[in-house]
Amino acid sequence: MAKRQFIIFSLLLIVLSGFVMAETVEFDVQKINTSIFKGESASYQLRIVNHQDFEDKFQVSSSSARFVVIVQPRPETVPVAPNSFEEYIVYVNPKASIGTGPFGVPIKMKSLVSGDIYTMNFPIHIMDPDIPVGVYPPNPSLSVEIPEDVDPKEGIKLNLQLKNNNPRELDEVAIAIESDLFEKSYSTSLNGMEEKGNEILFDLHPLERPGKHSVTIKVIFEDKVYAEETKYYEIIGYTDIADDRFEDDLLFRSSRMFTFKNSGNMPELIIQRVETNWFRRIFSQTTPKAATVNLDGKTLYEWKINLPAQDMYGEAEVFEVKIVENYRIPVIVLLVIIVLIILYYIFRSPVICEKDAQLSHSREGVTQIKVKLFIKNRSRTKMQKVKIIDRVPAIAEFAKSDAIGTMHPSQISKSAKKGTIVKYEMHTLEPFEERIITYHMKSKLKIIGGMNLKPARVKFEAKKGKERRIVSNDVKLRKK
Repeated sequence: MAKRQFIIFSLLLIVLSGFVMAETVEFDVQKINTSIFKGESASYQLRIVNHQDFEDKFQVSSSSARFVVIVQPRPETVPVAPNSFEEYIVYVNPKASIGTGPFGVPIKMKSLVSGDIYTMNFPIHIMDPDIPVGVYPPNPSLSVEIPEDVDPKEGIKLNLQLKNNNPRELDEVAIAIESDLFEKSYSTSLNGMEEKGNEILFDLHPLERPGKHSVTIKVIFEDKVYAEETKYYEIIGYTDIADDRFEDDLLFRSSRMFTFKNSGNMPELIIQRVETNWFRRIFSQTTPKAATVNLDGKTLYEWKINLPAQDMYGEAEVFEVKIVENYRIPVIVLLVIIVLIILYYIFRSPVICEKDAQLSHSREGVTQIKVKLFIKNRSRTKMQKVKIIDRVPAIAEFAKSDAIGTMHPSQISKSAKKGTIVKYEMHTLEPFEERIITYHMKSKLKIIGGMNLKPARVKFEAKKGKERRIVSNDVKLRKK
């Protein structure tokens, strides 16, 4: 019965160095002798600190009629000077009617100036004279403090408070700490009525996965568990995202690569966006394939990346996103077009000839055809010995013209197969000069459907006396 009472009261009693503080007055009590027999006095040292600017006086007494309180050296009132402190010895005498075991003596300190009352519990243990000190059954108690949320990078801290609840000294008290993440065993000793604290820090794997765990602490003496407490804690999750960017530009080809790595203990979903536009998208390739979104009027590539946690060996998966913009093909096509244009202007004929013909009128079944030859020098070089050769079909004949300003052929020759060949000659054709040669032909037969006129040929001497030849277009006449 005494053991059970002591456990209950020990949870309520102040520790040896306990104190009460107000805004203006502070009390501190230290135990001198609290394990006594009936007829003896328990003694304590009381320290009163007065933070006020005036002297205060206190009356010390017990609110319990079972105990008598005496203060030395001044048993009635306890004066304390302003901004000072005083120390007194407090004696507690239990009355004869009280039993044995642990008790908490309610002590009150009343200010005679302000009327404020401060209360404290003074621990006392009244021993049974019929039980030798060494025969007291072991009665250690345990109090454990542990944080509910634990960062695995910082470890976990346990605060253990052991207390021997009777005068018997306990040697070789074993403390066993067991959890699925850590464990520890050690031995200590407890003097009679002694309280002892111990703070233990356990290192955890920094990549321990988030989750709930428990730890059990046992107090063992002589192979028997006298106190046991289980506490629960939770490993918190965290992420540590590292991202890098690499760029490479070479000859109208740019490459951008983004790398992501999660060094935390839990997975993380990240969203990566890169701005683009419709033109760049035509020449871009993304790996892996990106979605396209529109935000705030901007077109963006978007990837949703689920980064796994770093494994327990410290290896983290690296996720890569790559964008390649390749403009080489359009640039090459453009260069080819430019080269072709340049080559065209380099190798094109400096002289061009266009042929045109019109059916003018028909009388008595005879159709006249008006032929025009347009000759132009489109270069900056004078052309020499220009000869224009045209052919009149066999069904028609060349008609001479005496009109003023008309250029007359230098030679007209007939062939049964080829028809009439008409040749014109010009000594020179100045740069950018244009000439128009007009002549007429008469058909020998009535033209029913139409007539095809062969292309005219032009010969001339270009640079360094080299002769070049060109042909005009052919003409297809259709009777309307």
